Amino acid sequence: MPMTGFETLLMHNPLRRLQQAKGTLPAFAKLGANLAGSHILEPGCGHGVGAELLIRHAQARRVDGFDVDWQQLRQAQARARRLALPLSLWRGDIQHITTASETYDAVVCFGVLHHAEDWRAALRELFRVLRPGGQLCLEESYSAFILHPFWRRLMAHPTHDRFDGPALLAELARAGFQQIREQPVGRAFGLVVCQRP
Repeated sequence: MPMTGFETLLMHNPLRRLQQAKGTLPAFAKLGANLAGSHILEPGCGHGVGAELLIRHAQARRVDGFDVDWQQLRQAQARARRLALPLSLWRGDIQHITTASETYDAVVCFGVLHHAEDWRAALRELFRVLRPGGQLCLEESYSAFILHPFWRRLMAHPTHDRFDGPALLAELARAGFQQIREQPVGRAFGLVVCQRP
């Protein structure tokens, strides 16, 4: 589901970039993520800041990214050209990833899974495109945030069948992921790293 104007402003913000670089990526590392030298898929890549951080801070070898929003993709493409980033981009949907199975060393989602109508199908797709031993890193908003009346007025998220931390961890295990580790951020958010066996 595409972002509202308010969400776009939140994501196109120097504080968001700082939070990803100084908060999310180090937290992924503490949870066991090892992204250096990896070929990474970034679903919902937006305007390309996440991919840039994965290359510059996490030392990814290359990043492939997709998004449902053409305008965001154009901005990401301009960023990749300007900074000479090893980045490949296309328009796509996390519930139906067009990449071949077992392609990626890692998948990194910066707040994307909760935008999927069928988040369980999205998890199965993420499992499918990972190589055996590949890692999935999720930065997520949980139902306590998504369903809060104040934030529902400002953001457009699916509201049916949303997950909290325990539901997400249980579904990751059902999808086949192992070594599942979570760092909750209150009841509203969480960071998760897990692995395809």
